[in-house]
Amino acid sequence: MAPYLFILATDVLDHMMVDPKHGVEGLSLPRGGLIKDQTFADDIALYLHDSLANMDRVQEVLKIFCRTSEAKIN
Repeated sequence: MAPYLFILATDVLDHMMVDPKHGVEGLSLPRGGLIKDQTFADDIALYLHDSLANMDRVQEVLKIFCRTSEAKIN
């Protein structure tokens, strides 16, 4: 059951990352499109625009996510 709960939790994080109210900027792909995060097994990789303001927004999203899901960042 734990893997399914993790999938649900990462889905919530994915929605938080794309929510315009958080303002997180991902990376633009060469052929168009945008990428912000990927999940595989029990790992999450973030692909983000490298600005200090963007990193502050990401840290705030992760702080909210970790507080509510009790996940830890490595």
